[in-house]
Amino acid sequence: LKSNWIRLAHSVIEADDEELKRLQDPMQCERCTGTGICTSCDGRGCHNAIYLSPSVGQQQNGVVQSDGRFHGRSTYGCNECGGNRDGREARGKEAASKGTGRCLDCHGYGQTWPTLTDATNHREQERRKQRQVASGEVPAPPTAAAA
Repeated sequence: LKSNWIRLAHSVIEADDEELKRLQDPMQCERCTGTGICTSCDGRGCHNAIYLSPSVGQQQNGVVQSDGRFHGRSTYGCNECGGNRDGREARGKEAASKGTGRCLDCHGYGQTWPTLTDATNHREQERRKQRQVASGEVPAPPTAAAA
């Protein structure tokens, strides 16, 4: 009788371990939908900035006047993939630190690997739902007013 209980306990533990391993399998990254590319800059690592002039070709005594500010197109680093916008683009300079162009959530791999804590929490949510269904306490569908 004791050996039957031990075998049952071992099988329950093995099934539990297998379930945790399954829940820790890599999943498609939600942010980049599996592409691995930054969704903000489309993999370029920077964004364009365009600085327009309030007027074009103002002349005084035959000389084009300038207000001393930069006018034209420049780039700045993408904050979503590790770059920085430090204001250099407003002076017509290149970005000091461009982004990588890769998704920060999955580091460009297109997949994320859940931690043991995430897997355990997910397993508990699944078990809670199974108990609700088994006991007849099926969660109510969302109402149209809540959506």
